[in-house]
Amino acid sequence: HRLVVAAGRASGPSPEPFAARLRAALDNDLDAPHAVEALDDFASATLSGGDDPGAPAALRELGALLGLDLEVPTE
Repeated sequence: HRLVVAAGRASGPSPEPFAARLRAALDNDLDAPHAVEALDDFASATLSGGDDPGAPAALRELGALLGLDLEVPTE
């Protein structure tokens, strides 16, 4: 739920360092625990704020690399 809430924010921090960590973990023999850790850190940073409007979309994209659907449900 927290990841979906973060993905629904209007902005967040720069996604580059988190994306690099996540992709490096996947490149390291599919190190899923470290990849999830990078995604979780990105979500935490997004919930804390930031001014990059592309951050939520990047969070959803990185989640998709791990098979997670972080789209914010519409009612």
